[in-house]
Amino acid sequence: MTLQSEPVRPASRYYFPVLKLYQRAFPKEEKVPLVWLLANSRRAGIDFLGWHDGARFVGLTFTVTTKALTYLIFLATAETVRGQGVGSAILDRLAARFDGRLLVLALEPQDDAASNVRQRRSRLAFYQRNGFVLQPYQVVDLGVAYDTMARNGRFAPAQFDALMRGYTGWFYPWYGSKILRK
Repeated sequence: MTLQSEPVRPASRYYFPVLKLYQRAFPKEEKVPLVWLLANSRRAGIDFLGWHDGARFVGLTFTVTTKALTYLIFLATAETVRGQGVGSAILDRLAARFDGRLLVLALEPQDDAASNVRQRRSRLAFYQRNGFVLQPYQVVDLGVAYDTMARNGRFAPAQFDALMRGYTGWFYPWYGSKILRK
């Protein structure tokens, strides 16, 4: 696999595949406007990447990085490559790219009453196979509560709060992001 990434920009060759995957892969309540992702990805420490294997588009990631940690806000792989190790390879490339920093993500809580319970269990197992460990915190983002996981150690709520304040800027008080002990 010759997995590579490039920044997502309206003129990039993978812009439309990224757009389509982003629209399909995430529920409405979890998405932010694409223009927000594109605008913020021009700032230092924020990466919106399209991933490809040769000429074949395989996925997308959106990350925010500080000195202490990297928050993986979005990861999605193209339907045509799921189950082929591409998601794991992307996670390994991100870990290498961010040089051993704590890699943090949020995922839907395990809820047996959820309509997508199998999908939630599958995501949890995928991240656990890739070295992520559930953390004792939940993040509430835009009014939706998520469990948190980390790879390469544990994070402190103050680290996450500082990252979110830097990412959302003046919008932070209205963004509604907070971290809570479970």
